[in-house]
Amino acid sequence: MSERTIDRQSRPRVLVVDDHEISRMSTVAALRETTVAVKEAQTFAEAKVLALRWLPTLICTDLDLGGECGLDLIRELRRDWPPARRPPAIIVISGYLDASAAPELAAMGVHCTLIKPLGPGELLRAVSAVSSRLAAPAPAIPPHRERMHELFERELERRLPKLDRLLDAYDLRAATQLLHKLVAASAICGNRRLERSFRELYETCRTRAQPESLASAYFRTLQAVEARPDEVEPE
Repeated sequence: MSERTIDRQSRPRVLVVDDHEISRMSTVAALRETTVAVKEAQTFAEAKVLALRWLPTLICTDLDLGGECGLDLIRELRRDWPPARRPPAIIVISGYLDASAAPELAAMGVHCTLIKPLGPGELLRAVSAVSSRLAAPAPAIPPHRERMHELFERELERRLPKLDRLLDAYDLRAATQLLHKLVAASAICGNRRLERSFRELYETCRTRAQPESLASAYFRTLQAVEARPDEVEPE
């Protein structure tokens, strides 16, 4: 691996989330004048998918995302963030911020808040301050956690094809027994998103749902499996 590749992968990764195009372009342009790697998202859904795939070290988000709330985005990312990865720092950027929201923002792990309109200097000072705090070494992942992750990946590779065959044959009793193991494995390994998906499919099988409902639940489970962030997506 070249020094340039190592440098690109080690740079702070900043995700900018803002539905207002001019504001987003201004923020992204200012950040690209620095040494950070930058990606941008316009909508709640786009931001969540990109964040869980790219795993940014810092997220700059507006609170008003075209009718959706930036606070909800922060909550969902905190909930679904892979436990083996350090959660991202959060900078909230808003046109108006009620002082009463400060305790809730702090409790959600928001590092600082900025009020629009803001100049590039104010933004870059905030990003620099937060990045300095992120420079502290992350806690080491216990070896047993890494081993459990490897075992979980192998279990998915082994059991998912069998699950597909059981559901195709509408053998819901056997599918339920297999899903019980996947629910337990997901919970033990701390993958809450997959745990919820497998649990939903388990309940659908247990209640002997109609094929249409079963197919929908299975499709959502496959989406969750496909979207699990095993590693940082290369730039």
